[in-house]
Amino acid sequence: MSDREQRTHQTYKNIAPEYAAAECNPNSWIDIFYKFQKHTPRGAVLDLGCGHSRDAALFVPAGYQYVGIDSCRELLSIGQKNHPQAALAEMNMYQLCLKDAAFDGVWATGSLLHIPKNRLKNALDEVYRVMKTGGTLFAAVKQGLGEKMLQGVYRQERLYTLYNPEEFRERLSESGFKVFFDAENHKDLNPPHDMSIWLVYLATKK
Repeated sequence: MSDREQRTHQTYKNIAPEYAAAECNPNSWIDIFYKFQKHTPRGAVLDLGCGHSRDAALFVPAGYQYVGIDSCRELLSIGQKNHPQAALAEMNMYQLCLKDAAFDGVWATGSLLHIPKNRLKNALDEVYRVMKTGGTLFAAVKQGLGEKMLQGVYRQERLYTLYNPEEFRERLSESGFKVFFDAENHKDLNPPHDMSIWLVYLATKK
């Protein structure tokens, strides 16, 4: 990992309990989950950068075979306690220790936000490799310009890699994905001062 990624990783280690307590509502992305479910109603799903596996609460009751991976052991430990039925593993998304074409879908809520642009294709190519043809990818990143180390609401620095809508769509296409839905999703992280615009994509593996 680069220095900025290592600092981001350390931040998540430091704030794991606070972060898990604050980000505890799986319904944050419920509308997108229903769209994802319509396209991929069953099967194995990889939660890429799952953190404390909050979204296992969506997938497990719906009958999916849920697998969550993250590089932060502290968050994974919280996730395993909260969701003992979930299969969780500590893993680097640049080198997924998973079989080719193992998953019907991949769910990436904000995890690609912390990937430098010069390494995004590496991560997306790994996602492509482990997905089945016709599978569904959900990816959410933030709108903006450049790459920045920002403190945000947790007062410790994390890497934010920002995109304009067409830029990220092109990145998905370069790695073999076809976008079939995209939107700008406004979420107020620290009202009334910090309005965050998420760019939301659903895509299939061609």
